[in-house]
Amino acid sequence: MELLQEVKKSNKQAFNSLIEKYNHIFYKAARLYFFSDKDVYTVLEHSFSKSFKEIVNCKTERDFLCSTLRTIIIFGAELKLKYSKDVDRKIKNKEFSVNIGDKITSTESMVDNAEYQAYRRASVVEEYITSIEEGFRPIAFLYYYADLTPEEISKVLKISEFAVNSKLKPIRIKIYEMIKNKEVDL
Repeated sequence: MELLQEVKKSNKQAFNSLIEKYNHIFYKAARLYFFSDKDVYTVLEHSFSKSFKEIVNCKTERDFLCSTLRTIIIFGAELKLKYSKDVDRKIKNKEFSVNIGDKITSTESMVDNAEYQAYRRASVVEEYITSIEEGFRPIAFLYYYADLTPEEISKVLKISEFAVNSKLKPIRIKIYEMIKNKEVDL
């Protein structure tokens, strides 16, 4: 809470610290729409600039997280429309992915089977989210990566909580089936 208060006083160093705290989530949110780092950083720069201006409306860091994710998702979708032919080609050719295993260098270095199974589950979720149709992708990302509740997701995407829950149900079923088919311990 103190960090947020410092940011509200226009402390750019505090804002950078706040961004750094959630940077991995913001980066992956922008990667939902783009393959190239240049486009990802364009989305992030725009979103961070807008978030800095609107931070006075945030009461908690969670509000800041939700607000910034909303900006990233909306601006990412708008920018994607501008680049739609190129990006759609990359999606069809599966030339992009959201990598949640970036901190794990190799499966050989994993200490025990439980850690390996957690890595495998994460890989299956990652595989599914990158292959899911675009209308479900933000909800799956916000739920599984950003760890937002359906209520928070409804606020971020400005849709009803019922709509979020109705889209989460087939996502959960599909992920469960994929994990089961890949012989990963649940």
